[in-house]
Amino acid sequence: MGFFIRDLHRQIQDLHTEATGKLNSLTVYRGQGMMKNEFEKMKKSKGGLLSLNSFLSTSTDQQVSLSFAHHALENPQVVGILFEMQIDSTVSSTPFAFLGTTSYFSDKEKEVLFSMNTIFRIGTMGKIEDRLWRVTLVLTSDNDQQLRDLTEHIREETSGSTGWHRLGRLMITMGEFSQAEKVYNALLDLSSSDDCQEVSDLYHQLGFIHKENGDLGNALSYYQKALELQEKSSDPSYSSLTTTYINIGEAHREKGDYSTALHFYEKALEIQMKTLPPNHISLATTFNCMGLVHRDNGDHSKALVFYEKTLEIQKNALPANHPSLATTFNCIGAVYDSMGDYINALSFYKRTLEIQQTSLPSNHPSFAATYNNIGAIHDSMGDSWTALGFYKKTLEIELKSLPANHPSLATTYNNMAMAFEGLEQYQSTVECAQRAVDIGREALGPSNAQVKRYESYLNRFSRHV
Repeated sequence: MGFFIRDLHRQIQDLHTEATGKLNSLTVYRGQGMMKNEFEKMKKSKGGLLSLNSFLSTSTDQQVSLSFAHHALENPQVVGILFEMQIDSTVSSTPFAFLGTTSYFSDKEKEVLFSMNTIFRIGTMGKIEDRLWRVTLVLTSDNDQQLRDLTEHIREETSGSTGWHRLGRLMITMGEFSQAEKVYNALLDLSSSDDCQEVSDLYHQLGFIHKENGDLGNALSYYQKALELQEKSSDPSYSSLTTTYINIGEAHREKGDYSTALHFYEKALEIQMKTLPPNHISLATTFNCMGLVHRDNGDHSKALVFYEKTLEIQKNALPANHPSLATTFNCIGAVYDSMGDYINALSFYKRTLEIQQTSLPSNHPSFAATYNNIGAIHDSMGDSWTALGFYKKTLEIELKSLPANHPSLATTYNNMAMAFEGLEQYQSTVECAQRAVDIGREALGPSNAQVKRYESYLNRFSRHV
């Protein structure tokens, strides 16, 4: 299959070279169906980037493409989309080819085939009729600075010593944690026990994956193994050591052990202050973590101080649509949320969502947290209906990306129960509350304080039924 893909790409490149000598601009069309929830996300991403990861078949004949869009409407859960794609070959080297004489359909469809990983910028959107839309896409130029900046940062963040390491880091960046775990376990099996740095790095990545999956016990176990190897090393990597300290601290923070978390963050910061310039991006990560632990511990003023330090470094070091900026905006929003300042909180959460929509895959786990936070704000402001809509978006992503017993699912079901109670839909309230209790008991244990709160909510809700 790999040889076929490579050869097809080369054929498209050859045909593209022939075609671009004859024209500079081109408009092509593609008709297809899109699930309603995916289309709603795209509508909110106007001006953002759309990456098409497979070979893309289009046509110069609008009516041919429109017929495909109409055909998609047979599924009531689907929106028909007529993509109108504007191509300027003078500013983009993305390969495409006219297939009039090579396509199975001869020249009936007037087919134009684009190679893999073609990236467009989303333009205007207009409704043609019920459940049928026209969406304008513009092929990105080779000099699209926003795309280049984002690509370069992701390339740096997913770098590794081998292709397998790079693949593992890329899977983590995309939120594909189960695939990343398979890659790192395979690398661990192949690694030499004498290579302490290599094994330590693999333990660290596996720890991070387990933490993201809510398995804090195994996360700390892997982090501890990594730390033991790093501290024994005759030539320790300070960057690896500080990263491990930070992630151990993060796991303790999520367990509610704030003093231990702060202890590890301070150990990381001590090394960084001695070895890094004052505006280094790694300091932003540590400041952000310290802001988190102060926020969780109820010290809002200290939390905001550390978040402002984080934001100052990030704005100077990162592109404007980098996911890390979204994380910081989200954290600041959470502080204002805790302070009862819902207007400022909602503003920062929306800034978070805007960045995520232009820089992350639509099913990335980070969207779930943002939707949940926006839902909670609307809930606090008494708008249970809007809150429920965002909680449902949260649940949809979590069910696809998290284990069935992940603690976040319990939180989401409990939040949905609260919203249903506000709408006086008590049967749905009890059903969601019961799911929260069941998942919480399995994930956290029956004696966990959060589980006890879920149980008290369930008892309260049950009185309405």
